[in-house]
Amino acid sequence: PFVEYKMTPYAGKHFTITEEGYRSNGTGPQALAAGGPKVFIYGGSTAMGIGVADDETIPAHVAKALKAAGRDDIQVFNFGVVSYYSTQERIALERHLTAGQKPDVAVFVDGVNDFYYCTIPDVSAWNERLTQLTRARSRMPLALELSHRSNVVQLARHLGGDKSVSVREWGSFCETEADVDKVVRRLDTNRRMIDAIAERMGFKALFVQQPVPTYSYDNRKRPFPVKEEMLGYHINSARGYPKMAQMRTDGQLWDRGLLWLADLEPEDGNAYTDTIHYSPRFNKAIGQRIAAAVLDGG
Repeated sequence: PFVEYKMTPYAGKHFTITEEGYRSNGTGPQALAAGGPKVFIYGGSTAMGIGVADDETIPAHVAKALKAAGRDDIQVFNFGVVSYYSTQERIALERHLTAGQKPDVAVFVDGVNDFYYCTIPDVSAWNERLTQLTRARSRMPLALELSHRSNVVQLARHLGGDKSVSVREWGSFCETEADVDKVVRRLDTNRRMIDAIAERMGFKALFVQQPVPTYSYDNRKRPFPVKEEMLGYHINSARGYPKMAQMRTDGQLWDRGLLWLADLEPEDGNAYTDTIHYSPRFNKAIGQRIAAAVLDGG
């Protein structure tokens, strides 16, 4: 409810989602009901950790870095969910709070998915599918529906220059600068609302502006070239990140609790396992920076 979808519980050798909806850090049992300080980390698939093992995710490396600093009493929970962006994460936090699950620090790893969904007012990645399943809108004509399912028709559209055909996920392109501005405002507004909730409810919020391969990063470092069309809707961030960087310089961006990691990359080795998801080495670099910010913030 409200967030529209969540991770399904799963127990595997390298990938574990608990019944309570968080991914294991691969370091032993965790308990939301247990006492002691807690860090909740929210984000999309990059925070959840697509393509890496339980103990190689950003939250897992946050936990390791905190333990190395002598704070093994802190539990770190990975509430990343595939395709989540800042609006869904804000609602997920609110649902935890109303259920009596309050963190000491709530961390939000954002940027890539906010620009992926260049749609205002907010919709989720599953909105279109849920709408059709619940018959909230009339079904499309049969011929049109079949054409949408036809690979031949999809190929014809692709050859005709329709960029959205090659993108199987439910994002949207930012067509104008006004569209980019709306996404920036959405992310900035969600951060302001989360910070207000945190101040009133008695915990701290940390906002991570995550690295993306469309800003600062030199994609020629990859072992396999990634062309622009392979990035699909993620190319939106190539327009949004420079705008946010300038706003930050001009003092127009919400900066309380903001950890700007847009320029970060690992010292050596691959940064990405695919077009957008981080390598274990990059997750470690990001996790260590988040842990340091948590400790510096008291």
